[in-house]
Amino acid sequence: MEGIIWTFAHLPKIRKMSSDVILPPFSRSLSRRLLALHSMRSRWEGRILVPAEMKRAFVKEFSGICRVNEYRKNVKSVRRQWRLIEREFFKQVRLLSIAPAAKTYRCYVTFYGGGGSFGRKREIYVRLNPSIPNDLRYANYTIAHEIIHLLVEPTARKKNLSPLAREHLVDGIIERPPLRRLFTK
Repeated sequence: MEGIIWTFAHLPKIRKMSSDVILPPFSRSLSRRLLALHSMRSRWEGRILVPAEMKRAFVKEFSGICRVNEYRKNVKSVRRQWRLIEREFFKQVRLLSIAPAAKTYRCYVTFYGGGGSFGRKREIYVRLNPSIPNDLRYANYTIAHEIIHLLVEPTARKKNLSPLAREHLVDGIIERPPLRRLFTK
């Protein structure tokens, strides 16, 4: 739920970076109120405070569209896929000397939002919408892409890189042959 609220609050910025943003089919009223959160947010990171009344409306509408069994099935499949390349991915990242990787990362899976994003500390968000076949097909790539974002973020901040420059940096790293081969199997 937090990821969906974050997406609504940052939708104008996200649409500039992702052409395929998926939003839940909320009522027009709730959608408008969630979109209005962006005017209250000047920062890209961090939790978004949502008024209690809006949170109640969100929970009510979301519980009506949430498909728990389908969600669990997707998470299980992606976990299995990631386990097949995880060790080699981190080995290649260490060899590239990008930055020291953390021992653990927390991956939140959602049916909504842009393809993927990264959050505070060691959190990443990956969209796995069952109506978009490439979401599941490229899940490992998205997970790796977002982890690399976390790894290069301190350098990107020091160099004051634009969001587009950060994307190019991450793409340049993940497209190197040792890493790219992990996603073409």
